[in-house]
Amino acid sequence: MTPARIPKAPHALPVVGHVAALAVSPLGFLASLRPMGDLVQISIGRHPAYVVNSPLLIRQMLVERPGSFDKGMMFDKLRDFLGNGIGMSGGELHRTQRRLMQPAFHRHRISEYVEVMARSADEAVAAWPVNRPIAVEDEFSTVTLSVIARTLFRTELAAGAIAELQQAIPVALAGVMRHAIIPSKVLERIPTPGNIRCARAMKRTRQVVTDLIASYRASGADHGDVLSLLLTARENEDGRGMSDEQIHAEIMTILLAGIETSSCVLAWLFLELSRNPDIEARVLAEIEQVVGADQISAGHLPQLDILRRSVSETLRLHHPNWLVMRRTTEPVALGTAELPAGAEILFSPTTLHTDPGLFEDPLRFDPDRWLPDRAPERAEAKYIPFGAGTRQCIGDTYALAEVAVIAATVLKRWQLTGSPAKRRPVVALTVHPRGLRLTPVRRPQRPVRVEEVHR
Repeated sequence: MTPARIPKAPHALPVVGHVAALAVSPLGFLASLRPMGDLVQISIGRHPAYVVNSPLLIRQMLVERPGSFDKGMMFDKLRDFLGNGIGMSGGELHRTQRRLMQPAFHRHRISEYVEVMARSADEAVAAWPVNRPIAVEDEFSTVTLSVIARTLFRTELAAGAIAELQQAIPVALAGVMRHAIIPSKVLERIPTPGNIRCARAMKRTRQVVTDLIASYRASGADHGDVLSLLLTARENEDGRGMSDEQIHAEIMTILLAGIETSSCVLAWLFLELSRNPDIEARVLAEIEQVVGADQISAGHLPQLDILRRSVSETLRLHHPNWLVMRRTTEPVALGTAELPAGAEILFSPTTLHTDPGLFEDPLRFDPDRWLPDRAPERAEAKYIPFGAGTRQCIGDTYALAEVAVIAATVLKRWQLTGSPAKRRPVVALTVHPRGLRLTPVRRPQRPVRVEEVHR
């Protein structure tokens, strides 16, 4: 099947193509394409792009033939904010950076980070108001920023930088995805209030990170944090390390994933737990039995099975990354289609994970679908919370630990109540619940009954 014979999405507009549909109702538009076939052509401005709906074709791209695909158009735009870090780079640079950064995400390092995560999370959530509604997304952004910043940077200088990053990063991120799908750079340069705020926030964020790198270089000390590891990382062959520019890009990438994505997952997780008190009771009983009055540690995490499955289910039902793009580096046979070099390809983990043809009752929050005896729903090809293959997220273990530690810390101290019956997802850089407000109610201490955990 040639590109000319691939089914085309209807209702493309002159000049902008399907950009308007992606901007107005991105999830609805992408979901509407799934019944049209494994591969559907859309238009990004005047340029054709191909939406992949088949999990087998996604696996073909990510696992079986990764060398034939590189990052796509969206990542070209994201580099303006994040730099050419591990999340944006391709080819040999990506392979080199992955080797250099891997020690920062080694299992024993994650264990050390968990202690920092737990202390930071406990301090942050202890300050929540009792019996007064909170803006859940804002609060979790504060918590995740505190957690990620204290694992990235452990110096006194970092304490002041955290407050600045807290102000600048959300503003910058709000404009990033809008820029990523705008087909023309001319529109990005129009001095609208949103563009001006985004540019200022991006400039401030870059400056804060640049100052931190400079202070670490000047001190020459190993602070036992991620930035110290990046500064001392060396290639085996020639002993070269990363430039300040490359370290800056990696720090920006980690900040994005560690704050925006994790806070989004936590917001959806607590919305679902507030809607499903029976599941929340099981998760809480498990935490009380495993952790008790102690601070959560790395040794506790493997034992928190119900919590782990609840996080997995949140990543399925509310996957934050609604759009991933690739570009062919050579002519490629994708299924029965023949695509030329330079073809832009899109797929949506969010709509993939909620496809009724792939998951039973896909809109129901059901952590037990991840039990070992429910193998069909665990199939790798249709569940890709962190991607797959050589481009699988290097920080997946870190991210899962971060979400689990924060969730367990909150659940031990608070019950978040007052969830609405429905919550419309809002699509920006990630998919998040619009204006979610829940009320923290202090939990009474009570004995744990084993049957609560296992029922």
